[in-house]
Amino acid sequence: FVNGPFADFVIRTVKWRYVTLATGCAIFIITIGYITGGYMKIVFIDPVEADNMVAFLKMPKGTPVKQTQEIADSIEKAVEQVQQEFDANRPGKASIIKHVATTIGDQPASRGGGPVRGIAVGAAAHLAEVNVELLGGEERDVSSTVLKNRWREIVGEIPGVSSLTFFSEIFSAGEAINVELSHQNFDTLLLAVETLKSILREYAGVSDITDSFEPGKAELKMELKDTGRTLGLTLSDLARQVRQGFYGEEAQRIQRGRDDIRVMVRYPQAERRSLADVENMRIRLLDGTEIPFKTVAEVKYGRGYSTIRRAERRRIVNVTADVDVAVANASDINKDLDRNILPDLMREYPGLQYRFAGEERERSESFSSLYVTFPLAMMAIYGLLAVQFRSYTQPVIVMSAIPFGIVGAVIGHILMG
Repeated sequence: FVNGPFADFVIRTVKWRYVTLATGCAIFIITIGYITGGYMKIVFIDPVEADNMVAFLKMPKGTPVKQTQEIADSIEKAVEQVQQEFDANRPGKASIIKHVATTIGDQPASRGGGPVRGIAVGAAAHLAEVNVELLGGEERDVSSTVLKNRWREIVGEIPGVSSLTFFSEIFSAGEAINVELSHQNFDTLLLAVETLKSILREYAGVSDITDSFEPGKAELKMELKDTGRTLGLTLSDLARQVRQGFYGEEAQRIQRGRDDIRVMVRYPQAERRSLADVENMRIRLLDGTEIPFKTVAEVKYGRGYSTIRRAERRRIVNVTADVDVAVANASDINKDLDRNILPDLMREYPGLQYRFAGEERERSESFSSLYVTFPLAMMAIYGLLAVQFRSYTQPVIVMSAIPFGIVGAVIGHILMG
């Protein structure tokens, strides 16, 4: 073969060298056009599939553990349906799911830990995790991503959930879609976040749409009126008296053996059950007189903030989502967001700013570093070849073949699907 057909082919290509060069350049240009035209999709770092899949559930803070457990149980029941569907297609083989572990009050898999028996120590009742162990990759004929997507489809939308995300990867470069929004006015920021989330739901293959804003626990918000300030009250005085009445004030301590017993003085239980009891209490002024709470202050029922995130002194909220690579391409969606959706959102909400995070930021930072490292690598290769060939022109001829390597890569991806 070498001395026959291959030798004849080389002789002909050298004889018709200009035709060969023109053909090679044409193929290279067609390949680049095929990529830039969007026919060849680009994935920055292909996620590495794991032999398990995990659902992370986060409820609003203050949610009773019983309610969190009920939703976790419904997510676990969906695993049984996934198991039945896929095991039916594998008669005579081991079940595709080996174990299921549910943790209430913690999410150990997010830290690389294992399931926690019972309720975790120092648990947060609004957190839960369902960890499903699958057959090993060598025994399994179904991708863990396919199983995860079916699991997510069966679970569907659950009302009242802060976030519910599914993972089946050992490693990934970050969230496929992660947009960091910021605005001076937090209420405007939350409106922009909800608008962006509703737009993302219209994209095919986009799921697990959530944001980083998490309301805190329910609380009573008190505000001092001008009347109270005129009478010499401060917000600290008001808060202290409300705490004394409803939580209690330590009157004394009694020692009983090794135990230290605190005696607390507070309102009877019948007078500290509702918001009306706060409004009906009496506030003591500096001169000892008592006046109704409503006269000097007002109270509202609401939720605080569990966390406050800032960047460059502006409140920020991240909107994240996952993308099914079999249906859509995260890079194309991020480009559409950057070119069309987010500029329109900035016009709709003046003062809004955005930047990408997650996988898109990692890719941008990696490619920006190539502008420095790639020329240095080419110079190093040229120097090594120049020393080896003892020539300044021969390394250039050899290195001219490097860009054409992308042609073989694209053809290989097309052939392999």
